[in-house]
Amino acid sequence: MTPLLRRPLSRRTVLRGLGGVAIALPFLEVMQARAEGAPPKRLILLFSANGTVPGAWAPTGGETDFTFSPILEPLAPHRKKLLVLGNVDLKVAFDSPGIAHQRGIGTLWTGRKLDDSHLFGLAGWGIGPSIDQVVAQAIGGATRFGSLELGVQVSDDTVAARMCYAGPAQPLPPLVDPRAVFDRLFGSFDADPKVAAARRAHRKSVLDAVRAEFAAISKRVSVDDRRKLDAHATAIRDLEQRLDVVFEPGPACAKPDEPPPLPLSDPASFPAITELQLDLLTMALTCDLTRVVSLQWSQAASPTVFSWLGLTDLHHELSHRSDSDAPAQAALIAIHRWYAEQVAALLTRLDSVQEGDGTLLDHSLVVWGNEMGHGNDHSYLSTPFVLAGSAGGIFKTGRYLDRAHQSHNDLLVTCLNAFGVPVNTFGDPAYCSGPMSGLTT
Repeated sequence: MTPLLRRPLSRRTVLRGLGGVAIALPFLEVMQARAEGAPPKRLILLFSANGTVPGAWAPTGGETDFTFSPILEPLAPHRKKLLVLGNVDLKVAFDSPGIAHQRGIGTLWTGRKLDDSHLFGLAGWGIGPSIDQVVAQAIGGATRFGSLELGVQVSDDTVAARMCYAGPAQPLPPLVDPRAVFDRLFGSFDADPKVAAARRAHRKSVLDAVRAEFAAISKRVSVDDRRKLDAHATAIRDLEQRLDVVFEPGPACAKPDEPPPLPLSDPASFPAITELQLDLLTMALTCDLTRVVSLQWSQAASPTVFSWLGLTDLHHELSHRSDSDAPAQAALIAIHRWYAEQVAALLTRLDSVQEGDGTLLDHSLVVWGNEMGHGNDHSYLSTPFVLAGSAGGIFKTGRYLDRAHQSHNDLLVTCLNAFGVPVNTFGDPAYCSGPMSGLTT
């Protein structure tokens, strides 16, 4: 039982130490009485590129007794909290200006065609906003950051490298350096790599700065809350230590004007950057620093070389090979399965954070999308979508649904409705028929 407190803890409580250090706390039982109703909902958008291998992506079987495909099999442990959607089409992309990959990513979360300004050849920026920003307007005001845009090796500043928009021609570039994300969320690091290295060498952990307050809080809460605090502190300490190990300055920082030594564009860093971004994403939501997050792996027409899978060809180049090219198909299946493994790892993180009568995953909606369905013919038919979490019980999960080539705009409408945005259309109304039926309880 939670002990009585002289001063009940607010959901917005932070621990403050010397030097302005501040650490937000996870959702504790002691805060439940002060929380307004259920724990807050969160929206997480995920993007991976170049379509998929349809025959190896779609599950088989019925709505609830389906069998996972080779690509989606890593998600099997989260079966009860998934909603897999087959045969959803990016219909608006067919009619948009731009080349194929530009159209796909530019319309994915906005539901609107690209503008025809020819800024990037045949098209300009997307005509937003994207759904994450609409949701942020609705629920993001209570948090420090309305939304958080993350990326892994998003190298270009073009329409093919942007999926989130604040409004028409207002793309939101993702943060691709985990250290910059950590800085933004939990403190400040010097921009000069030499100064930053010196600070890291002499500074104490941010946890050391708030040790006394952490101890005081621990004495005032229940055993379960104390476990959450200990787990929270362990996660922060682990993240600090791994950031310092991964980003420790090396020979490349000998010149004063060198950037931080993390090889952000080295394909071999892709998995390590992904892991850190997933940890930071989870921590940002756990601390209620934001309720809307997006993570973009690479960009449309992704050139990533999945060297850690033993591959030597560009992902985009592989996606254009014939369906009869068995080695290429096997490589693509391995690539998309790897992405499914990362999504599963995120779901595991979210599901391990207890909130009220459920978990962080239960109170979230995770939507994983792509800019096309099939890479070698640039098709927008049967674009892969996987949803996870129920947004607080709104979505009926544990199912695979064939949507019979319904427009993805209707899916976007359903997502917005789940966060209290009362719309019947989103994006271009010509591609909307209303909320996608059968997804919610």
